[in-house]
Amino acid sequence: MINVAFFDIDETLLHMGKPIPGVLDALKSIAQLHTATGLPLLLGVVSDYEMPTQPVTEAKIVALETQYRKAVLEPTGLANYFDPFETKVTISSRAGVSLPNRSVFENALDRLHSSAALDECLYITGEVNHLAEYNRYGMIPIRFGSAVPGIHCFTNWCDAPLLLANIVTPDDMHNIAMAIAPALASHHGLNAFASTGIHGRVIHGRANQLSQLNDPRLGALDGIYVERPAEVTVAITSKGGLGKVQTAGPGPDEVSDAVNFVHTLMQGGRIAHQGESRGTTHAVQMDANGREVLIRQRYAAC
Repeated sequence: MINVAFFDIDETLLHMGKPIPGVLDALKSIAQLHTATGLPLLLGVVSDYEMPTQPVTEAKIVALETQYRKAVLEPTGLANYFDPFETKVTISSRAGVSLPNRSVFENALDRLHSSAALDECLYITGEVNHLAEYNRYGMIPIRFGSAVPGIHCFTNWCDAPLLLANIVTPDDMHNIAMAIAPALASHHGLNAFASTGIHGRVIHGRANQLSQLNDPRLGALDGIYVERPAEVTVAITSKGGLGKVQTAGPGPDEVSDAVNFVHTLMQGGRIAHQGESRGTTHAVQMDANGREVLIRQRYAAC
């Protein structure tokens, strides 16, 4: 039974000091998972960092931890998911040894105040050379990166929550419902999914879906995409993956209302053009698929 999920940092959660695409959304979903006993899945960071100079003192260790927190975690948004630092983050500076030494993880469990054994932990890392060692400790290693025989792997962080849900509590549809939002956003363009009910292996919910508006009254914005609420039905396969995804998109009246809303924004000068922002509440941005999308910047004009 898995009770603890540990994460490496470099080339796992961060690349060149910035969150890897999808990491923050994935952590948001993973933080909602529970264990087989119904308790929250504990999350923690276990990572290498600078070692204190000799002679080692508590003051030197604390200084390195403070540096790590301020330079690595806080600027990237990761600190929000691993707080308090004193219990949820263990770096080699504190442990006194570097990965893959098992005592780093034992130190991390002590800091978490967890009675879990190593075989109740999983560890996500991009480092391929240490996977066999973690396996030997009884842990479940998960690699962020290309496939490795006999090891759970993923290459897109949007798929990580669902993978973890199936490892932590296989066939637990409530955990799966908490885990599918990033995958639905990345693979199906359904943002901010929230479950409203579960029937067998089918999850019902609501999400925001991009809809294209085609109307000559929109002038240069004819063909713009806007987010509209949609009813979503997701079938979960026998292996715990996403099956058929169905959506009930906006009807003609909803589309007409959306066109009228955008037209009103245009007439009121509320849509920012290149280099403009004053007095506007919305702007047009290009998404990853090259579509022009109208987004809300603020709720009241400045």
